[in-house]
Amino acid sequence: MVTLGSDFVGIETRRYTSRNDFLDRFHEVLSACQSLFEPAAADRVGIRYVNRITDPLLHDLRALVRPEVLGIAMTPLLESAEQVIAQNLFRLDRCRLAARWGLLPPRASVDPSAIDPIDERSWVLDMDAYHGQLQPFDSAELVGQLHDFAESIYKFFRWAVTDEFLRRHGGEV
Repeated sequence: MVTLGSDFVGIETRRYTSRNDFLDRFHEVLSACQSLFEPAAADRVGIRYVNRITDPLLHDLRALVRPEVLGIAMTPLLESAEQVIAQNLFRLDRCRLAARWGLLPPRASVDPSAIDPIDERSWVLDMDAYHGQLQPFDSAELVGQLHDFAESIYKFFRWAVTDEFLRRHGGEV
């Protein structure tokens, strides 16, 4: 889905074959915007990935996510916890990385615009890499930055989850 506003362009999908596939699609959108509307500048560039675990995998959370990320969810308190959310902001070389994760009760979301509430408990890992520097609107340059940001997100993601997480979701270890 492409969203276009007077000061915003975005693309959202749950289906893509690779990061390059996603970024190629976004490059087409940005190129069309550049050609049709001739925007002078971009003032925020970012990419966001959201991962969600639900039953039956929710019961295996300790095998899927690093203990440092799970925190209190590694303790017996998890069974009585209704909601456990951690929010972190990291300053990296080229961007900032906002990372939120935790257990959500049914019909809850930490950001309904990006994470749909569902009718069951779930554990989410929400990662957003971005910068807010004013720069000329150049679709190729913007996509190059998004590629770098996606790399940063992937490094964080691979730190946060275990090889077992990848195996169960069809990824390569």
